Amino acid sequence: MLLTALPTELLCSIFSYLDFRDLETLIGIGPIKTITHDYLIEHSLFEYPATLLLLDFEALPANERCLQSTLEMTANAFFELLCSAVDPITNRFERGMKFGEYLGTLEQWVARRILSVESVETDYAALCLCIRHVYLERPALRMLHDPKYRRRSTKFPFAPFLPREYAYIWRQHCAEAVEMKYPWYRWRCSATTGDYHQDSPLAPLLSPQHRFITAHLCRRRRFARFFGSLFQVTSVYLESHLSGTFDEATREALVSGDVESMLIMCEAAGKASMDPEELMMIVALAEERLLSYIDLMGDLMSADPTPEQAARMNLASSGADGDTSHQQPPEWLMPSRYRIDTSNQLRLKVSVSGQSRS
Repeated sequence: MLLTALPTELLCSIFSYLDFRDLETLIGIGPIKTITHDYLIEHSLFEYPATLLLLDFEALPANERCLQSTLEMTANAFFELLCSAVDPITNRFERGMKFGEYLGTLEQWVARRILSVESVETDYAALCLCIRHVYLERPALRMLHDPKYRRRSTKFPFAPFLPREYAYIWRQHCAEAVEMKYPWYRWRCSATTGDYHQDSPLAPLLSPQHRFITAHLCRRRRFARFFGSLFQVTSVYLESHLSGTFDEATREALVSGDVESMLIMCEAAGKASMDPEELMMIVALAEERLLSYIDLMGDLMSADPTPEQAARMNLASSGADGDTSHQQPPEWLMPSRYRIDTSNQLRLKVSVSGQSRS
């Protein structure tokens, strides 16, 4: 590689144009590992030391990672790093923004580890909850993050490792579940040629497609277990927000048909006792709220429209706005977003009954 042939001064100059994720990749290259490590120690106030701290946590034996003393020690060490990184910033609002940026970096780094490493999701979830608990119990930390936290509404609470920070990954997995729905049912092995063809009720167990699908399912289930664990209520300050996010995640999974991941999430969240009808009611109630909201907005627009609304209604009634009349409505207004397919309802009931028997 060309980088390994460069002198140290030029290499460090190139490093100054790279972000942490690029440098994190370069540290795995043997010939420049020491140079990259030294550069990160000097120039990375938080990302690299925090990464090393969490890698040390990950390297512990499983029976040590789950100890409360280990979790608290790691959480406290993390906040010591974070405070030392933001303390030099004098402006309190800039300091709060940097605090939030570093928290976001940590949240995304943990997500990458959950998706790429097996058998660590439960311990990482416990660590994330411990970090959140330490944060909520220390007003000084909350002041560093949000100088106005004492007057802030709980509608959008500030705290690390809230499920909302990972909702986009959950939505991605639900969308992928639609595309990969039972793909192992779509292959048939020819008895004469040995080739695989589509439309078979059995999957080729040793095919690359089957291995890819299996790995993908394992990754989705790991994330579901981690994601569900984050719904533990560590403060009344978060309670209503967590419930709302849980309902959204459940609705997304039921509508897309990712029933298996949803049940894993429910079990990790301590809601495994919910029956199928109760889960499906979450989707029905969301549809009722949407229709009620649409009716209310329609009444308000008819009674007292704004100038912009009046102009749009006039254009629509005259047919002059033909282009916009054919535009696709936003996804959250689509009726399909509030309908559970019959097959998904059946799979949910069968899965729940199978769990109760076991």
